[in-house]
Amino acid sequence: MKYREDAVTDFIPDALNNRVVTHEPVRAMASAQGTWEERRARIAQILETVVNDNTTPRNVRKAVKEAMDELFNERYSPSVRAANAIEKIEEVLSDGNIPSFTRTQLWLAISLLESIKAGQY
Repeated sequence: MKYREDAVTDFIPDALNNRVVTHEPVRAMASAQGTWEERRARIAQILETVVNDNTTPRNVRKAVKEAMDELFNERYSPSVRAANAIEKIEEVLSDGNIPSFTRTQLWLAISLLESIKAGQY
């Protein structure tokens, strides 16, 4: 594996597959500056990772997909889109079946969404 010197990485063990996963969303959080479109793309990347993870329960993947749809809903302002996406994600965060890695990714996405909701974009 190649690593860039400027990349912020975090290694998290994947207990199911006995491998180490590079946690790229940490880089997104470290560079949370940018335009609305750049931040939305970072959040979408994080949420897409959750949607494509087969270890995540189906109901959680569905809610995260709905949150992504809210982010790209052009009828509302960025703050309203972020608030709607946060609401969708928070509905399933208390699910006890969510893997801890997935829960951490969702918290990261909510953190980025909160900055958009507060108008810091």
